[in-house]
Amino acid sequence: LPISAECGDNSSSALFTYLADPVLEAIEPNVAIEASASTITVFGERFSQHGHFRLRIGYTALSCDVFNSSFATCSGQIKPIITEVKVSNDGHNFVASSVLLRVHARPRFIQIHPPAVGFPVIAVGSGFRTDLELQCRVGPSTMGAAIASSTYLRCLTTFKSAGMVTLEITD
Repeated sequence: LPISAECGDNSSSALFTYLADPVLEAIEPNVAIEASASTITVFGERFSQHGHFRLRIGYTALSCDVFNSSFATCSGQIKPIITEVKVSNDGHNFVASSVLLRVHARPRFIQIHPPAVGFPVIAVGSGFRTDLELQCRVGPSTMGAAIASSTYLRCLTTFKSAGMVTLEITD
């Protein structure tokens, strides 16, 4: 149970506050792709609103904005790992939880097979995972990616005319 204290120079008394341990109930997302900057939404109880609340993923502590005692958002760099997520009200003493976060390596592309107009775009690479809910953006259109295996995915196109388009795969 962390304690914060304030003491005066010529005083024999101190004012302090007990901070109850936070309780982590859930995070969103609980599956993600590694990124240089990610935001995780945190749900639970007894989150400190005094600026010291932190979320720890593996060995990385993320800074958090606490909106109320049961809701916060935390931002930072996350790397590939499957681990228990921990929380702290003082930034030092982290409390274990049963909440897990799975962070997967970013998918890599080896080949993109451009389609004829109206046919699927086929991507060959590595790290395509069904639990990542990947999306394809082809030009201005976004649709779900059909993942056949960890090395093969398809994106349906909606174009009716030929021309240069951008393909982006996102989570």
